[in-house]
Amino acid sequence: MSPLFTKMKGSLMLGYVKFFKSVKDERMPSYLTDQDRQVLAERILQSSWYPAETARHVIRALFEVAGKENPDAARQWGRFSAQSIVPTTYKSFIKPGDPSETLKSFRRIILTFVDVEGFQVEEEKPGLLRARIADPGDDPIFIPFVHMLAGFIEGLVEIAGAQDINCSVKKDEDAKNKNLIIQATYR
Repeated sequence: MSPLFTKMKGSLMLGYVKFFKSVKDERMPSYLTDQDRQVLAERILQSSWYPAETARHVIRALFEVAGKENPDAARQWGRFSAQSIVPTTYKSFIKPGDPSETLKSFRRIILTFVDVEGFQVEEEKPGLLRARIADPGDDPIFIPFVHMLAGFIEGLVEIAGAQDINCSVKKDEDAKNKNLIIQATYR
């Protein structure tokens, strides 16, 4: 199994770590390794990169414990991430009043935060975007991560002024593997 990603930027990791630390459930620490605990004990810096394993363990704990394995919870985390990070730290990615132009840089935006392998974005026409994410294999955070990306898209186009946003996650029917497609429509 190849990893879905190998590192995560502190600006994205910070929100997940804060949420992780705020969840008062005795199961949360069991998801962490000693190395994870060491990373989380230090100050998370927005501009630094952090190990994928720590990010993966935090996301998995949040999804399984705090989110009760509900993809909608993961989507909300993604939406919140976009709305809290992009307008402040990465506002140059936003084209106010033009969600279509904003989404043209979506792949670049995501790769600013995490080095996702097998990630393709196609804007078929203004108001319709498809993102394909290759399934790296038996990865327990693949589903929550894809739903987090869907929420991130929703938050991003909303910031840019989109309305009537509808984002869905479905299996790639053209593929013989378990790739997923995020399809977003908006006006």
